[in-house]
Amino acid sequence: MLELLNYLEQLASHFNLSGFHNYYLYLYFTTMNFKNTNIPKQFYSYLSEKPIEHCIKCEKYLLDDRTIYFIEKAIKNNEVEFEYAICSDCAEKMKGTMSKESVANMENYFKENSNIKGYQEKLLHEEELEIEDFIENCIVTGTSLNDTEEYQLVGVFEGERIYPYAVPFAISMQATEEINEILSKETKDEMNGFIDDFIGIPPEWREIIKTNKPVLI
Repeated sequence: MLELLNYLEQLASHFNLSGFHNYYLYLYFTTMNFKNTNIPKQFYSYLSEKPIEHCIKCEKYLLDDRTIYFIEKAIKNNEVEFEYAICSDCAEKMKGTMSKESVANMENYFKENSNIKGYQEKLLHEEELEIEDFIENCIVTGTSLNDTEEYQLVGVFEGERIYPYAVPFAISMQATEEINEILSKETKDEMNGFIDDFIGIPPEWREIIKTNKPVLI
């Protein structure tokens, strides 16, 4: 979740917002009005074809109405490489392990590279939003997902619905690799230890997650 949190903090800074609290961006202009607020099928588990029910770290049940959590999915050649959900409490604990060097590098990276203006245009000019509006291009490079073989999807949810104060997004492998390069060794080691404690995932997923250094954690 580390990159997501820093991205949201950059959004808050861009809009001169205070009040970034517990990983959620409280947008000053409106809550996001999605035509369909249910969890999109793009964020369902490809194994069960249903919403992901438990936190990968603590096994907390996630589909209660007031439980806020994050989902990440990595896609390669239209196949899911890995997927997981993590509750906000576990994500908060992970963020505390990020080195000061990595925090500074992440802040600079998203300040210089994220396509914030494009998101702002969509939010300000669309009365009803479609989830596809936010996950059809990389948030950093602007590249269409149709033109990239690998990418990751990130979403924030509350129970069985989209969390209305946080924007879902996609990020290409190009951007993910650039992010990995600016993380300190200390942060990478902490992330690997955190991933070792993931519950109930296939061993091959664990190694892929470590290699890709997922966006959420």
